[in-house]
Amino acid sequence: MARAMEEGFGLVRELGHTVEPSPVKLFSRLPLTTKAAVIWLATRNASVRGSGAAGIGEARHLIDAMLAAAAKPLPKLQRLRAATTS
Repeated sequence: MARAMEEGFGLVRELGHTVEPSPVKLFSRLPLTTKAAVIWLATRNASVRGSGAAGIGEARHLIDAMLAAAAKPLPKLQRLRAATTS
């Protein structure tokens, strides 16, 4: 997940956009291992786990849009997208 997020943040920057809001920008600049630890800790919180009100479909659509916008392959996001169909 952390690697796919890094790939996504990279795409945002490659498309000429800034990562916002500020807390997300800060998160995007963390080292991979720190990102992974933050994700792991966050997913231990019941309210965070339940916050995906739109469900898995939202993640699929967002990844699809990112893959369509990318000028080059995004293998980590593609693998994550494939994992959401199971």
